[in-house]
Amino acid sequence: MRFFDEDNKRFQWTMSVLMIVTVLYVAGFYIVRSRNTHPCESDGCYWEVVNFPEEPYRTIYYPLIGLDRQFTRVRYSGEER
Repeated sequence: MRFFDEDNKRFQWTMSVLMIVTVLYVAGFYIVRSRNTHPCESDGCYWEVVNFPEEPYRTIYYPLIGLDRQFTRVRYSGEER
C-alpha cells in the first residue's frame, strides 16, 4: 500500500493533523501579535510597533516574524531600525 493513495487512512490522518497544527501555529502568532501591537507615537511615523515577547516565542515564531516584516510596515521591540 502506497502512502499517497486516495484510500490510505494514514495519509488522511497525517494531513489532517498537519493542517490543524499549522492553523494553531498561525493563529497563535496572530493572537500574540495583535495583543502587543500599537501604532508609532511620533508624528509622521507609519510603522506599527510590536512588543513581541522575548524567548522562547521569538524563536518559535521566527519564520512568521520574517514574513510579517516583509509584507507590513512593522518594527518589533528590541530591534534597530
